Amino acid sequence: MRLLWMLLLLLAGLIGGFELAQFVPRGGSTTTITVFNDWRLVCPPPGPQGCELNQNLIDGRSGQAVARILVSGSSPHRVTLLLPYNLALDAGAAIAADGGTPEVLPYESCQGEGCIARATLDAAREDNMRSGGQGRIGALDLAGKPVVLPFSLRGFADGVDALERAEARRTEWWARLIPAF
Repeated sequence: MRLLWMLLLLLAGLIGGFELAQFVPRGGSTTTITVFNDWRLVCPPPGPQGCELNQNLIDGRSGQAVARILVSGSSPHRVTLLLPYNLALDAGAAIAADGGTPEVLPYESCQGEGCIARATLDAAREDNMRSGGQGRIGALDLAGKPVVLPFSLRGFADGVDALERAEARRTEWWARLIPAF
C-alpha cells in the first residue's frame, strides 16, 4: 500500500511539473540587445533571422532618428542603409569612413520606414570602418543638393566581432537541432 501511495505522488508530481513548465520562460526566447559604444547588436530569438549591428542617425536639431545603418550576416557582412524618402533615388547613396573613398550603394526599394540601399561590406572597407572614428553617408536631395549624414564608428570593431560570434553560434549544427539553446 505504501508503494502505491509513493507511485501516485510521483505521478501527480510529474503531471504537475509538466503543466507548470508551460509557464516558465525558456532560455533564448527573447530579443537581446548589447551596446558597443554607439552601436547596438540586436539578436532575435533563435530562428532563421540573424543578428544585426545597427546605429540610428539622429538629427541634431530635432533629436529624431533620420536614418539607420545596419550590418548583418557573417563575413563578408552586408551593410544596409535605411534613408528617408526625400532623396534622389537614381543617384544612390554613398558610404565612407574617415575620409576614405565613398562607395555608392544603389537603392533597392522603399517601404514604410524609408528607402533601402544595400551592398556587401568588403574586407578593405570593413577594416577602414574598424579603425575609423567617424563615417558619413552621402546622398542627394530632390533638388540635387548634397546631404551628408555623419555617423560614429566608436564600438564598431567590437560590435562586428560580437556579430561574428553570434552568427557562428546561430549557424552551428546543434543550434539548428535544438533552437532553445
